[in-house]
Amino acid sequence: TNISYMFNNCKYFYNVKFNGRINNITSMEAMFQLCKNIEFKNIINLFDKQNANKLENIRAMFCKCTNLSFDNKKEMEEWFFKLPNDTKLYNMSLLFSGCKGLKQINWPNWKNVKFDKLEDISYMFNRCSNLLSVGYFRYFNTQNVKNMCGLFNGCKSLKNFTSSGKPTHDIYLNT
Repeated sequence: TNISYMFNNCKYFYNVKFNGRINNITSMEAMFQLCKNIEFKNIINLFDKQNANKLENIRAMFCKCTNLSFDNKKEMEEWFFKLPNDTKLYNMSLLFSGCKGLKQINWPNWKNVKFDKLEDISYMFNRCSNLLSVGYFRYFNTQNVKNMCGLFNGCKSLKNFTSSGKPTHDIYLNT
């Protein structure tokens, strides 16, 4: 099931409540792109283990959701803990691009998820100008990633970052 662009550019969109499940989701590309007022706590019910098993593409899912933030550490962990250890995700580029409300990303589960198929994380945090830290990123398996261009481009507040896999100077390039 492809639910890409489902709520794209719904500027005043705030909340999602689904009765029942959306099964076998493969793509959520740009699903909430430009939804400036979306709050993560109001969409967490979309994600469950069953859906995460098939998910391949979350490119630009929250791109330019300028007010998106994780209110607490638990929300972040819950979302990423739903990814299976052998995730099929191949594209996470532009995932949080332009999310100025993000202050920290802290996903301890990065060390448990293999990301063997992940190829593109370019501009994932592009222009997250208030992002201070990305915890546990050193456990994020970037071994098979082909494109990390501009991963933290425009993250002028970023202070706490540790990487593994690729040299960090390749990550900051805006090419």
